[in-house]
Amino acid sequence: MGIFIEFALPIFKTISILILIVAYLVWLERKVAAKMQSRIGPYLVGKPHGLLQPLADALKLMLKDDSSPKNSDRLLFNFGPIWVMVVSLASFALLPFIFDNQMINTNLALMLFIAISSLIIVGIFIAGWSSNNKFALISVIRIIAQIISYEIPLIITLLVPCIIMGSLGFSEIISYQKNSWFIFYPIIGQITFIIFFISSLAEGNRIPFDLSEAESELVSGYTTEYSGIKFALFYLAEYVHLFGISVLGSIIF
Repeated sequence: MGIFIEFALPIFKTISILILIVAYLVWLERKVAAKMQSRIGPYLVGKPHGLLQPLADALKLMLKDDSSPKNSDRLLFNFGPIWVMVVSLASFALLPFIFDNQMINTNLALMLFIAISSLIIVGIFIAGWSSNNKFALISVIRIIAQIISYEIPLIITLLVPCIIMGSLGFSEIISYQKNSWFIFYPIIGQITFIIFFISSLAEGNRIPFDLSEAESELVSGYTTEYSGIKFALFYLAEYVHLFGISVLGSIIF
């Protein structure tokens, strides 16, 4: 029992901190978007700036009615959001928040991170296909084509610094940049970072690459038929993945 608690406690802490960070990243994005579009944005729950709005949203989504579309594949429909969330969180096991973690000290830590995070596409496809909704299916075809297309330049831009540094391990990559960050490497550093940044936006389904959620065409994309906690899991996984890619960018560049 003691060994289980010792193993489970760090995982629980990491997941709790991640969910809290993601919740307030969503809040921050809503505030910035509201400012840009001359709207009010969240401000009532937790005055003066609506600081408790993420907690209110989480509670609302957990209490909402959970529905499934008629003639959908119930098993896969319910499995999709779980898969996406688990894979998004699993990739964080390889990021060097704690340097005595044996997983990050492997020479293939970067490749393992890329391999695990790439599995998110499986859950997205399952969700779109099992919904029995033509909008969701069109959306998932779009996003799969986009992710596969942009993942190639993303991986190449991650490998360029690794080739120069001579390692795929996060510890060695960070140690190499003690004196100067790779982003300041003449010409190559700036070009690879710009390509990485653009590819990351496409990977994370962010503007202007949010073709899968074109509201005028596809309603809410592959999440159209999802409600309550299942919809929340997709939204949470998207921001967890974005945060993971951002951490990866800070490590490499």
